[in-house]
Amino acid sequence: MDPDYKDYKGRETQLETTYVLSKIAEKFVTEFYKRTTQRHNKATALVARLGQKYIIRNIWKTARKVTKECLDC
Repeated sequence: MDPDYKDYKGRETQLETTYVLSKIAEKFVTEFYKRTTQRHNKATALVARLGQKYIIRNIWKTARKVTKECLDC
């Protein structure tokens, strides 16, 4: 955590982002999508949730593929 970083309200925050490698991205997104907190929403919601903490190359392509292949949706 950078002790000098403060957000616009003066509260200290820590910026965390995880880069997901391309070769495991589809499996990672599939597992993320299966979680109960995701609730099998469409690709837009999936990308929004993933984008909060993860950087994934070709995220839209991967998210569309995962949601299209979901049998529960």
